[in-house]
Amino acid sequence: MIDGVTEARKILRSADRRVLAGSFGYWFFDNAVLWATFHAFGASPPVTVILMGYLIGQLGGLLPLPGGLGGIDGGLIGTLIVYGTPVAVTAAAVLAYRVILFWLPLMLGGIAFASLRRGLNDPDRPELCVVPAAT
Repeated sequence: MIDGVTEARKILRSADRRVLAGSFGYWFFDNAVLWATFHAFGASPPVTVILMGYLIGQLGGLLPLPGGLGGIDGGLIGTLIVYGTPVAVTAAAVLAYRVILFWLPLMLGGIAFASLRRGLNDPDRPELCVVPAAT
């Protein structure tokens, strides 16, 4: 953890605009998806509730659960409910948010990985398995 904090400080001190833009963009679009899922289920909580619920709710990922399953979901749902969003809509919105940002890329990535593995094992494409010479 100490090495990670030290590395994060180095990165932030470098003031690389790409790192800062990427970090802000990730945070912004993550919150935008959560906001959109609430609107998809007919609720429109204030943006400040979404932002604070996201910030505090993501801490649920730090819970020592097997595989981290359910920590973020529970943290987001609990925090947003405490901030006054309707229970059923919050549960539906957070689960849809998690499907969009975690499960959908995981499934599509799995399909892409399987396709790549089949291509690498193709005997008609020997150039795919050639190890480049060390320089």
